[in-house]
Amino acid sequence: MENEKLWIRDGGWWTSEVNFLEEVRKTFSIPDKVIIHDATLRDGEQTPGVVFKKEEKLILAKALDSVGVDRIEAGMPAVAPEDMQALLFCIIDCIHTSFYDFFYTPVELVLQPWKSDGNF
Repeated sequence: MENEKLWIRDGGWWTSEVNFLEEVRKTFSIPDKVIIHDATLRDGEQTPGVVFKKEEKLILAKALDSVGVDRIEAGMPAVAPEDMQALLFCIIDCIHTSFYDFFYTPVELVLQPWKSDGNF
């Protein structure tokens, strides 16, 4: 291994130096890009006593979007109008991230309850 510390990056991103050892790397099949999938908006609400308000979901989604998270699992928006509205706001405000729900929700269902005044 070269003297350069490849496991340290500007801005504080790092990984274990063991990942750069030749005997370890020869077993790797490293893709050009790793897709980051975050389930905070779904799993966070599975914690006893935790229920995110739509404003909190948007804050979390924007933070994840800003650090480059590729995919956000948004829970079950079809369960409650507030969850559906939160998902719609997240989709509008997060430009880099794709959103996934815990089960299939067609785009038409997401947009159906949306009224011209911004309410459900």
